[in-house]
Amino acid sequence: NAGLFDQIMALQWVKDNIAYFGGNPHNITLFGESAGAVSVSLHLLSPLSRNLFSQAIMQSGAATAPWAIISREESILRGIRLAEAVHCPHSRTDMGPMIECLRKKSADELVNNEWGTLGICEFPFVPIIDGSFLDEMPIRSLAHQNFKKTNILMGSNTEEGYYFILYYLTEL
Repeated sequence: NAGLFDQIMALQWVKDNIAYFGGNPHNITLFGESAGAVSVSLHLLSPLSRNLFSQAIMQSGAATAPWAIISREESILRGIRLAEAVHCPHSRTDMGPMIECLRKKSADELVNNEWGTLGICEFPFVPIIDGSFLDEMPIRSLAHQNFKKTNILMGSNTEEGYYFILYYLTEL
């Protein structure tokens, strides 16, 4: 969830400084498309960022998308598969050497190997329920009405999934 925590820092900076640019700290709109819309919807659910913005626009994505969030267990399995792909130790019982090895790998090598074991509509590393940014699955938060109550605008783009067809289903 490191990227979401980075977004919280950016949102806090905007809230603290928007007045210096003629903006209103009580009228901040988050906007995101596709994975960005998932981020926006997760900020609507997170107790850590709900109060840093006023309303939201989400285009072609939501926290309830099947690819938007994974369990902590699944994130560990994906990390182990990545370690194996880049020739690092990949024992589940002793992850210290695996983590140490992964930290020594170049960003290029990690990025070039992260997609290898996933299906067409899966993304390698997505948010997890960590007990801090998110304390329950989005569907549960919605059922319990545990989210920011505000104005939102939602929509979808036509032909949104063509990228995946063009690049991952080339045999069609």
